[in-house]
Amino acid sequence: MICPNCKSEIPDTVKVCGNCGHKITVSASQTTPQPAIQPQARTGMPKWVWGILGVAGLFGIIGVVIVIVWFTGSTQTPSPQLESPTVSGGILPTRTFLPTLPQKEEPTNTPTMPPPTNTPKPKEPPVLGTAAEAKPLFMGLKRPRLMDIKNEGFDFYEELKTGKSDFKHTVDVKSSDEVLWTFGTCQQTRTKREDANNNIQISFYVNEKLIDIDKHFSINEYQAADGLWCRVYAALIKEWPAGQHLVETRLSISTDIPVDFGDTYPAGNKSIEFLVSVEP
Repeated sequence: MICPNCKSEIPDTVKVCGNCGHKITVSASQTTPQPAIQPQARTGMPKWVWGILGVAGLFGIIGVVIVIVWFTGSTQTPSPQLESPTVSGGILPTRTFLPTLPQKEEPTNTPTMPPPTNTPKPKEPPVLGTAAEAKPLFMGLKRPRLMDIKNEGFDFYEELKTGKSDFKHTVDVKSSDEVLWTFGTCQQTRTKREDANNNIQISFYVNEKLIDIDKHFSINEYQAADGLWCRVYAALIKEWPAGQHLVETRLSISTDIPVDFGDTYPAGNKSIEFLVSVEP
């Protein structure tokens, strides 16, 4: 500051001038003005502004959720029903939506080949001859075989090669007709025939009753004219009581059996049935 007496510049903090000894009285006008300290400008927004923005954002999110829920519940419509396609020119479209038809239930416990209601049920089974009676008749083919007089045209020996398991036939006879009931296989060699005999079990039934093979069937082993080695079972049915009779040959084949010239009977259980109708 400046001494008011000698006009010398002296420090602001002295109370006596060092040049003239004048006592210094400090006044507001004598003090050198100090530059004002400017407050630092804030670079960010105040906290209260951020608080307002946070609350506004929260309410905005809640509002959006309410709007979405309201639109979803009020504007949803049921899916349209698919209609069956129309046929144009007899050709269905590539993509179709046809209704599923109900499945027809198959009857249970239905007989395989039920007899007609107007056919009387026989009280007695057919009369079978002895093995000795059947043998000469078979070797000379002096009686027709069931397979020769059946009404169906297919040959079940050929059908056996396809793997089919059930064979059903119908036959019409008179009560006095004598008929041969036969089954057999033929192989290219005697050894193959023996192997086949070991791998096949044969049983015979009449009206579900097991027949005694040793008593009624002759077992015929021979070499046929074409060179095949054959084994054939044959029984003679001598009389037929009026009504219907189920004559059945059942096979149980443990492994594929070679037959004829390169064919086979596939393994499995087989059933060959003849439903015989007898005139009264």
